[in-house]
Amino acid sequence: MTTDDFIHDYIPLFFHYQELMWDRYAHELDNDTGCVESDVYTLCHRHRYVLGKSPKSREEAVMQQIIARELVERHPLVARLRNRLDSWSNYNASNLTRAELAMAMKPDVLNLMEHRNRLAQDLGYVSYPALALKSSDTEELNVRDVLRGFLSRNLPRAKDLIKHHGLTTENGYPRLRQLGGSTPGTSRSPLELATDLAGLLGLSQLLSHVSLHVLESGFGYTGAIAVPGDVRILTRPITSLQEQATQYHELGHALAHAANTGPGLFKTWTSLSDETMGVLMERLASRLVFTEEQSQLVADISLIENVRCAVSSLFELDLWSSPERAEELYAEHYGKLGLAISEPALWALDTFRSIDPVYVHNYVLGAMIADRIITHLEALFCVRTEQYGPWLEQEMYQCGRQEPLPAKLKRLGIDLSDWPTDQGHSRSERS
Repeated sequence: MTTDDFIHDYIPLFFHYQELMWDRYAHELDNDTGCVESDVYTLCHRHRYVLGKSPKSREEAVMQQIIARELVERHPLVARLRNRLDSWSNYNASNLTRAELAMAMKPDVLNLMEHRNRLAQDLGYVSYPALALKSSDTEELNVRDVLRGFLSRNLPRAKDLIKHHGLTTENGYPRLRQLGGSTPGTSRSPLELATDLAGLLGLSQLLSHVSLHVLESGFGYTGAIAVPGDVRILTRPITSLQEQATQYHELGHALAHAANTGPGLFKTWTSLSDETMGVLMERLASRLVFTEEQSQLVADISLIENVRCAVSSLFELDLWSSPERAEELYAEHYGKLGLAISEPALWALDTFRSIDPVYVHNYVLGAMIADRIITHLEALFCVRTEQYGPWLEQEMYQCGRQEPLPAKLKRLGIDLSDWPTDQGHSRSERS
């Protein structure tokens, strides 16, 4: 059994799973992913001998990342619980209050966390979060301290904005979606918005690989069914600035996949790279498409979201260590937002605790990295934005997973070593 054998069998399974998930979310099909997940687990178990060895190439390193993560995520117990939690109808949700639904789901969420942690430890990792960070090339970024540093700088402003907009734990997401509604530009079709931004960046040619699917019940989701040839964006009719920004985020994912000509395993992606490319397109749109007033509102929404994501991630990291304190930790962390926490049991409803674990930090890191990439682009090309896209295509998109994102940024002269941490000092100053 060789690396080539693994690649030959894994890549078709990987993209078949992407298609099944697209059908689940875009067409609301109650499809069974069990067969493909079982095949992935069997394949990775057969090749688990590579774990623990020193990789001789980036390809072997990526293979190890994939096998370790899949041996946990596709394990029969994990897959069964995750798929059960992915549909609230399994818990008779229509007849329950949110608090009752959370209490019904909580045992499965905790069991899922326990299984993931144990399986990761069986593979030699300290915990499941350690495995997840390693598999996304994020383990060296000192995530916890970076998030604390981000909060120390941004939490006061975010609390003011939360209070100003009247956000609560109950109305937060719906209220954010309504901000900036009926402003110029939000009445345009998703296709027009995507076409215009891609054109401004010199990336129009990539749209031939991207299809947009607009549904009233849609939400921001990108399905890479075949890279680079079949990339799909699920969205809804645009009625607010927040929804418009979300579409640009999904366009960022889609363009990166549509330009990825990497071979084999390099057609896959890490969560850090994927979310960075999404946030990057949001940030570019804010500069190129929105008015000054709209840009400020989008920046405010983004700050609220990123602070909330930082709080969510820090809560999750503590939760993995002390799951028996879930409600106490939820109230402690989310209380920092200045919100009244009347039902701390609602933590169990958050899909970042079950469907996408150890993931939400990527939005915060992605925003910080995206800002530095834009500063780099402006230094290279000034206002010649049509040159931004070809640079992104060559330096960020085409090689896919061939190079870890932090190493790629360092090679390009985009420094991450001076990120402020929880003590207000850079990592380099603390080392």
